Amino acid sequence: MDESFNPCSDFYQYSCRGWIVEHAAELKKEKANSTTVLSELDKQNTKFVTKLIEGIRTRYGAEGKAKRFYSSCNNNPNLMLIMDILMSIVNSNSSTSTRPESEALDRIGNSEDINTWGWMFKDLLEPQFPFFDNDVKQLSFLVGQKRSNPQVCTTLTRELFPEVVAKLFALHHYDIDQDESVTDLTSKIWRTFKSKMVYSTDWIDGINSKLNISISIGSLDTIVGFLGHIMNETAMDVRYENVSISEYSSQFLINLKELLLMRAERKLNIKLELERQFDESTPRANAFYHQILDLIFIPVGIIQMPIFDHELPDLLKFSKLGSTYGHELAHSLHPYINGVTLEDRSGNSIEFSNTVVNQRTRDNYAEKCACVEQQYGAFQVPLPPGYENTTLVMNGTFTLNENVADILGVQVAFDSFIENMGSSVPRVLPGLEKFTWQQIFFIASAQERCRSFVNDETEVRLLKEQLETDLHSPSSIRVLGAFSNNDEFAKAFNCPVGSRYNPEKKCKFFVPPTH
Repeated sequence: MDESFNPCSDFYQYSCRGWIVEHAAELKKEKANSTTVLSELDKQNTKFVTKLIEGIRTRYGAEGKAKRFYSSCNNNPNLMLIMDILMSIVNSNSSTSTRPESEALDRIGNSEDINTWGWMFKDLLEPQFPFFDNDVKQLSFLVGQKRSNPQVCTTLTRELFPEVVAKLFALHHYDIDQDESVTDLTSKIWRTFKSKMVYSTDWIDGINSKLNISISIGSLDTIVGFLGHIMNETAMDVRYENVSISEYSSQFLINLKELLLMRAERKLNIKLELERQFDESTPRANAFYHQILDLIFIPVGIIQMPIFDHELPDLLKFSKLGSTYGHELAHSLHPYINGVTLEDRSGNSIEFSNTVVNQRTRDNYAEKCACVEQQYGAFQVPLPPGYENTTLVMNGTFTLNENVADILGVQVAFDSFIENMGSSVPRVLPGLEKFTWQQIFFIASAQERCRSFVNDETEVRLLKEQLETDLHSPSSIRVLGAFSNNDEFAKAFNCPVGSRYNPEKKCKFFVPPTH
């Protein structure tokens, strides 16, 4: 924290500045561009996954093949040369420079979004493997200027043996106490969300619409930790029985070809493809709502400090992982209210699910969203000193769904904590005696969004890119939008009406109960 900032004018810096400064120094040492609280957790997860893969002792079954593939990759003396060639290809497509260490490649290598490495195979490997399709090219890959064989090979193994890595991670990085505690937390927030949709909304029109919303939320499923199928070792072995993997580095590209072909074939099976998506996410510090399956997945990778621990006070459980879960719950509203439309391979629209509410409710919800869209569209992204002549304005339309989820997520988690607190007063946390429990809730929730940049120039450049490509608002805007629309926040910090974090007009989705 940095209490020199006024929480009513810049709560993001108030909550995160100390973390930002500390990690900027670390970024310089690592020669990286940017990091967040969750990406720091992902780094730890990746290191742990590397140890798990390297620690595999069996030579048989799926685990044995995963270890042999990793070995063929990690022991390949030409792996970094291949990386440099591929990065040079990217460079030649994005700038006039062909040097692997150019700014364009540095940007790609260190961007927050590392979910595309299709560019890597397009020019070098695709001619050898003509069966590639666009989906196969969208695998994740970890590259960057400061990279190593273990980094690259861990990510490849995690992507191409997702069930194996998910199982290893879950077995060695999770315990039943965590599972029970998270399930208890999500159940409480889910009940609050369901109740508030019925009793605290003035925009859901008519008893039938409210009943249908309640039924839909009641049917929503939450998976905590991992999918159970990964523990079926026999089934996993069968999946990889037709793939021949050599441990020799000279066979690395052949191994890669075999696994990518298998991956492409498995994508034709919807069940296997869905399982793959969940398995790949299991070691990641993330959570998501799947609108086709209508379920929320909270993987093992995010169920750890500083986001969660079963021994944390309830106040921190609700403010941290609880806000994240509330965010994902909020994502379910859009398909319930507007239905889900998909596109087939020919680009034709297919109605996957219908709305569960009437037209007036849809119109009212659109008005609520329009408030958020206009509000965020007027936000300017704060920039470091020296960039007063540079203006970055939010696109409230592009980021609308995530912004709505941010606003609702914090509100639902806060209200749920109050509901489940009963008559008891949260105990004072050691070292934080000068803060009220309400203030601690918002501080802890905001700190999940902290993001640090290696220098000011990089910060401005990456923020510009984020506005063009990321459905999420920049961290400072996420905190501003979620908390400035929250009356409880303004009360907690005594923010005067009209201040940045207590505007006269707020975008609200809930009203006080009328009964």
